[in-house]
Amino acid sequence: IRVKSDGASAIGNYHGTIALSKGTGSVAISAVQEENDSDVMGMAFFTHPTTAGVDASVEKMRIDHDGNVGIGTTSPGTKLDITTVANTAGVRVAAPNTTGQSFGVTIAAGTNSSDYALNINNAAGTGILRARGDGNVGIGTTSPGAKLHVQGTSFFFDQAIFDDKIGIGTTSPSQKLHVSGNARVTGAYYDSTGVAGSP
Repeated sequence: IRVKSDGASAIGNYHGTIALSKGTGSVAISAVQEENDSDVMGMAFFTHPTTAGVDASVEKMRIDHDGNVGIGTTSPGTKLDITTVANTAGVRVAAPNTTGQSFGVTIAAGTNSSDYALNINNAAGTGILRARGDGNVGIGTTSPGAKLHVQGTSFFFDQAIFDDKIGIGTTSPSQKLHVSGNARVTGAYYDSTGVAGSP
């Protein structure tokens, strides 16, 4: 089946629409022109979100001419680009409630240290958290030098377990806890026998 449009050639114009309906409202799939050249086409997907049949259908998903998929955006910049509205989650993954193992999301990265499996930016595009392909995780830094590298003025642990050395102010700790700089303890020090000393 081929549906061809003889409409005007212009960026953003829809051509060759296939509409499906039960009542007066309809959903549709349409070709959409994305460049001045009318041969450069993407695909637009429309839903009808209201109960008023006279209301227009709304484009909700786009596959552009490069194969990028946009949900909530007509100009996806990556293979999957999701734009949400206020107070809504962009993606929800719910693992089934089973008696066996259940998994949420698995993300695979490359093996280079510059590859990353997860990258979180703020609204300005500044990196907040990065999990690299070599297993290092950075918070406040996009180039973590350790399994967990936190860069900032302060951070808080309510409870944590570490199986190696911890460095504060140093990336090469020589002891289980190595502080480069001043330290303050408001509790007591305990020696190897469990006896408390003076703070």
